[in-house]
Amino acid sequence: MIYILNWHPHERAGFDDIKDIPWVKFIFVYDAAYMEELVSYLNRQDLRGAQLVRSDRMLCEILPRESGKGRGVQRLCELLGVSRDRLIGMGDYYNDRELLEYAGFSAVPANAPADIQAVSSLTTKADNLSGAVAEAIDYIMSHRNAAENGMR
Repeated sequence: MIYILNWHPHERAGFDDIKDIPWVKFIFVYDAAYMEELVSYLNRQDLRGAQLVRSDRMLCEILPRESGKGRGVQRLCELLGVSRDRLIGMGDYYNDRELLEYAGFSAVPANAPADIQAVSSLTTKADNLSGAVAEAIDYIMSHRNAAENGMR
C-alpha cells in the first residue's frame, strides 16, 4: 500500500493524525532554509520506533528505527554468505553513513559532508555530479589488479 501525503506549512496536522497509517518511509522535501526549521521541529517530536535521517540538504526522511542501508546490506550479506570485507559501499550523505561504516571498503564524493568523508575509505576528487562513481570504480579496479598481480 502506498500513501502520498502532501503537507503544507499552513495546515495544522500532527503525527497523531497519521500514526495509524501503515508506512515504510516519510520524505519531506523543502528548500534548505526551511528544512532546518522542519528538522528542528521533528527532533522535538516523540518519534517512538522511528529515526530521522537527512538524505540531502533539502530532503529529510523518517524511517522505522530498524531500517537503514547498513542493516539492509548486512542482512543481504548474511543471506548470501558474503563477508562484509567483500562489500563496497558508496554514498554521499547522512542516510548512507551506516552503509559506509559497515562496508569493507567505502567511497564518497568530494562534496560529501566532512563527517561522512571521515567514515569512508576513499574520498574521490570528483563530486557526485561529475564522475565520483567512475573514479571510485577505477580506484577499486586498479587496486584489485595490483593485488592480483602481486600474488602471481
